[in-house]
Amino acid sequence: MKKLLAILLVIFISVFFYSCGGKESKTEKGSVKKEEKVENMEKGEHEEKGEHEEKGEHEEENEKEENPIVAMQKFAENVKKASEEQHGGKIVVLGEKEFLKALPEVPGWKLAEKPYYSKDSFGSLVTSSISATFMNGDKKVTVSIKDAGSMSSLIAPVKMSLNMMMSHEDSNGYERVFEYKGEKGVEKYNKNDKSGEITFLVKSRYIIEISSNENVDMSVLKKFLDRINYSVLK
Repeated sequence: MKKLLAILLVIFISVFFYSCGGKESKTEKGSVKKEEKVENMEKGEHEEKGEHEEKGEHEEENEKEENPIVAMQKFAENVKKASEEQHGGKIVVLGEKEFLKALPEVPGWKLAEKPYYSKDSFGSLVTSSISATFMNGDKKVTVSIKDAGSMSSLIAPVKMSLNMMMSHEDSNGYERVFEYKGEKGVEKYNKNDKSGEITFLVKSRYIIEISSNENVDMSVLKKFLDRINYSVLK
């Protein structure tokens, strides 16, 4: 889950600074125009009063554009708005009780400890998640479900990359895109220690990650994926 969240954070920061870059370009253009107007003023083409008024307006505009905190807050609001439009209304992230209902129940596997729930916010952006570890003898499988909440609109670029159906295989194992229930995900498997990992996206909002320790077949991870209560992930 941390890997995909890192990707979302990179996308968030990249798009934010790209938008800021556009503002900086406008500021630079404004500076050039201001220099031209100063030169023209020296030539007597502009009155001193008018030049001072325009200078004050430009300085006030540049101060607003150069304030990174205000720009970040505005960008976060735009991300939230896009996410709500994508899901058809206000988004309320899943709570602990709802997450517990979504966790899978696989015969022969028991919870090793109490599932860990968390809820995080970044300005107007809110996410929540749960992580649970299951044991069967010395075998271990960890299931994590993340509700991207008001950040879910940032998942779109990730889904686009999955549509490419990329794959890689070598002597150590494989990594490939798979499709399940009309959604796409990525499965990785290490042939040497027989450990695997699944990352699966649901409804462009939920991120499911299932991983194992040694000597656990990929078919077992797929059982956990199949037994998640998807009706909770609305």
